[in-house]
Amino acid sequence: MKDYRASRKWIRWILPVITVVVLFLHAGLLLSNTLKNSRVAALFALLLFSLLLLNFFVWRAIGHVFEKLSLLQEEALRKLQMKHIVRLSRQARDHEEKILRIHHDLKNHLGVLYSLLRDGQAGQADSYVNRIRAFLEEERASK
Repeated sequence: MKDYRASRKWIRWILPVITVVVLFLHAGLLLSNTLKNSRVAALFALLLFSLLLLNFFVWRAIGHVFEKLSLLQEEALRKLQMKHIVRLSRQARDHEEKILRIHHDLKNHLGVLYSLLRDGQAGQADSYVNRIRAFLEEERASK
């Protein structure tokens, strides 16, 4: 994302620099007595006054534009952060659901083993444990 604050520094100074150049030009013409004609002097004075007004309004307008751009940039950054937070919360929820499924499966397997051992079927319990172990090793190998 482009940082508009860095470019603001030189853009806001263009019009004031032009105004200073025109002011020096006007002062030079006044000092050299070129502006003997009162109409030309009045036009230069009007030009200077309008440039000063233009400076004021453009300075404020550019400030507002860059403020809006900064706000838009911050809003876009907040949206990206929210997307990241949503993605992380989904990952956490999925992980928690996976753990709950494992807990449920483990509880069921322990219940089956308990029933087999209680009924005196130690051989079947051993076979059941071996099948679970083989399944878990298969799962680990596939990942």
